[in-house]
Amino acid sequence: VVFPIKLGSKELHVNQGWEFVAGSDRLTINYKIFNGTTSACASKGPWKSNDECKTLRRFSYPISAFKSLGARVPRTKTEAYTLTREFNTKVEFRASNSPLNGTNSPDVYASWKNGY
Repeated sequence: VVFPIKLGSKELHVNQGWEFVAGSDRLTINYKIFNGTTSACASKGPWKSNDECKTLRRFSYPISAFKSLGARVPRTKTEAYTLTREFNTKVEFRASNSPLNGTNSPDVYASWKNGY
């Protein structure tokens, strides 16, 4: 599943997470993005900077787009929590053939992590 995210030239992906909600046919992907446009943020870089240099972007997608990864509409809060944990543990975000974090690639896709 490929889903484009446009970033500026000084922005980098630093973290992503899945979020399922009981009864909803949509899921949310939260992207934490480093913004290195200020000199204070640029000098620290994406891994040593504080949260003032990072923003959270939330995107909603139909669960059916991720059916091939095992996504389904959770019936209960417990099932939503379980799917969220499973996807955050076993499914990774990638750019081309490398991990997404540390890149500003616009073409993001999700796949099972090796070993699962």
